[in-house]
Amino acid sequence: MPRADEVRPSLDRAEVLAFEAANFPHWVRWYERLDASTLVARDGEGRLVGALLFRGPVEATIYTPLLGPMAGTIGAVGVAGDAQGRGVGSAMVAQASELLRDAGTHACHIGWTVREDFYGRLGYAPWRRYLMSHRPLGGPR
Repeated sequence: MPRADEVRPSLDRAEVLAFEAANFPHWVRWYERLDASTLVARDGEGRLVGALLFRGPVEATIYTPLLGPMAGTIGAVGVAGDAQGRGVGSAMVAQASELLRDAGTHACHIGWTVREDFYGRLGYAPWRRYLMSHRPLGGPR
């Protein structure tokens, strides 16, 4: 079973950013911000196989006015393709949830997910749903 560890910012930051760029390039900007903690998972050889961001409590999320001041957040949960299906993501989300709980978080928000079943296995339930849509701007309608 892979182990999950909090990142030591000065030692692991470049490795985490490289992992995200290779596996989840659309999340790199969130990992670059440095306004959340990062949790990583490593395989038996020490290779980074997963990462997520978490923050809280106290002003951790834009939903604090709705969830209360002791809210936390988890996001950008990603596992390398060759490590998926082995419980890595579940272990990371469970560990982050425990760290947030131990820090005093009363409610945890996980945003922008399409994997409700995955989070449901860990006790999370949908709070709100949004329909994402887009259209080109400019030109004829």
